Amino acid sequence: MRTLLLTTTCALTLAFGASFSAPPIPVEEAVEALAIHVRVAADRTGRISGRQCETCELHTFPVTPRTRFSANGVPVGVDELRLQNGLPATIIYNLRSGEATRIVW
Repeated sequence: MRTLLLTTTCALTLAFGASFSAPPIPVEEAVEALAIHVRVAADRTGRISGRQCETCELHTFPVTPRTRFSANGVPVGVDELRLQNGLPATIIYNLRSGEATRIVW
């Protein structure tokens, strides 16, 4: 019985240990924008743009109804996002789809 338990424990450790040793696959990336440019409708669709420095490339991302906006960790609506136009914010986007997933400031 003890041998069976030890064998099972070793097998599980090896099985799960091997799967946990794989490097993480990034799903999202962020742009810490000096100033964002917001073009988002009331239905939460549109575009948001920003650049990380004055001479950096402008990045533009689609905004969808799934995109979340938050100020100091508190969820806010489209009107509050529009008030951030021209101000700094972080745009977090999905690497695969290119869509903005979260906009935080």
